[in-house]
Amino acid sequence: MYDNYNYPLGADTHDAPWNWSEPDKRDFDVCVYANMVKHTRVSTSDYCPEYYMDEDGGGCTYDTSETDWETAYKENEKTIPELMKVLVELAEKELDGLKDDQSRAAAHRRRELNDIIRSAKGWEVEEFSVDED
Repeated sequence: MYDNYNYPLGADTHDAPWNWSEPDKRDFDVCVYANMVKHTRVSTSDYCPEYYMDEDGGGCTYDTSETDWETAYKENEKTIPELMKVLVELAEKELDGLKDDQSRAAAHRRRELNDIIRSAKGWEVEEFSVDED
């Protein structure tokens, strides 16, 4: 006689936990906010030297209250959008080099590179500021 595989009465139904499955993936529009901070050193001539004399002979301090730190930073380092552009260019160059390779490893790498390109594109800077530490 059929005994329902020893399940308790009413347990072998379509809504039993062992009959559940994950829902299919769907696309949803989202907005990503990422606050990032970097401490670095930049060189600039946009400052006012202030010379002084004291019992040790004197010296100099630097007034940077009017320094344009954003310009100084951009002259010394790449901004995040510039880095993203370089990342996309490098990934596209590598992807182009893999177009004739039909190996499984190359197919995996192409997927990775396409993910990198997709993820790196579309970022917009809403706020950018550089302050002296």
